[in-house]
Amino acid sequence: MKKFSNYREAEDYIIDNVVTSPEFITSFTYERLGTGFVLVNPLDNKNGRSNYDYADKFFEWLLSGEKELSQDVLKANPWVARFVDTSGLPDNFSSSYGWKIQQQITDVCREIIEHKESRRGYLQILQPEDNIIRTAKTTHEYPCTIGLHFFVRGGKLHLMVNMRSNNLYSVMPYDVYNLLCFKAIYASC
Repeated sequence: MKKFSNYREAEDYIIDNVVTSPEFITSFTYERLGTGFVLVNPLDNKNGRSNYDYADKFFEWLLSGEKELSQDVLKANPWVARFVDTSGLPDNFSSSYGWKIQQQITDVCREIIEHKESRRGYLQILQPEDNIIRTAKTTHEYPCTIGLHFFVRGGKLHLMVNMRSNNLYSVMPYDVYNLLCFKAIYASC
């Protein structure tokens, strides 16, 4: 997997690669399947153009474990309001993944602390019940994050993220930033 010193380098490379050499072109996307990268300096994870006030508020909301989108998040980025239409979905439905992480993180921490070489530190985000979105009349977002794999190697916590899909320009900067914030918090678990 290609390594980059920081996120800005990774983003520039991947966007250029997808735009100039897509594997597939659908009616609305350019795609490269199985794209991945390693950040050598994971704390250098900003690109210089994204709204990191929004990213911080979104991260706080994820940490809260709340299912309803925070008003602070909506104020910081009104664009995300288009994803909160839950008409046609069960009352208890939420594609937020903060609460899913909160339900599983204690067991994952225990696993990687008690079994240093384990590969079982996996948080499942996309769940079978999320499939209702595909058939419902809603603008609610079908979860892009499939899961988070935490493991310790060389005395350091690593995080591999499995994504179903990701908009490189408008969403990936926030996913990288927020998921690395989770990694930083749980590095001491």
